[in-house]
Amino acid sequence: LYQFLLSSYQQLGELESAAEILELMVIAKPQNAQTWQQLVAIYMTLAGSAKDETAAQTFNLRAILSIERAQALGLLSSPPENYTLVALYFSIHQYLRAAELLEKGLKDGSIENQKRNWELLSNAYQQSKHDARAIDALKRATLAFPQDGQLDFLLGQLYYAQGRVNDAYTHALAASNKGQLEKPGQTFLYLAYLGYELGKLDEAARWSDQAAQHADVKSSDLAPIKRAITDALKEREALLAPSKA
Repeated sequence: LYQFLLSSYQQLGELESAAEILELMVIAKPQNAQTWQQLVAIYMTLAGSAKDETAAQTFNLRAILSIERAQALGLLSSPPENYTLVALYFSIHQYLRAAELLEKGLKDGSIENQKRNWELLSNAYQQSKHDARAIDALKRATLAFPQDGQLDFLLGQLYYAQGRVNDAYTHALAASNKGQLEKPGQTFLYLAYLGYELGKLDEAARWSDQAAQHADVKSSDLAPIKRAITDALKEREALLAPSKA
């Protein structure tokens, strides 16, 4: 009878009523993993179609509780399902809880050891205003993926946000050497800005020239830093001119 009711409500598009039936079904047969999966999926669908933030948050929270109730029974504990739980905590802005789950999952293998998950961990700490932890997460990620330059690029951005320009330059440089960058031109452009700020004008000029060779850098983005570098080089040359004479 429950199954007939569930199918009827789904056909009618009455998902809230379908969720009520599924709640009864998981009580009747709590070891049925498929029923729990259906319940989570319906709550997530309802959250996605909700017309206001409060309703969306409510349905996302119900999806979270459904996964955790199932996991207490030993169900829905695969890496993809654990990742879904993390994503749901992000959706309700519970970033520290998401970070806690990611830390545990990356350590014990219950969440896949992928670059995106390390980036997500760092982002969770950033959202929680724990910048030191965000940096630490990316540093650990560079050890897990030593050939991936994108992680060093992100790490450089975090250091720059803390005013640590030298560290930012070091990691941006490492990123350019390693490669595997999503937007290589932007990395060279970033190096040009950092080099200029640190007074490494010759290096900055070289980075701006390399940035110009990549399609992901617009000429309008490049023009200001090239002009600033050129002017600074001319000024330096003028200052050195008397000593040369």
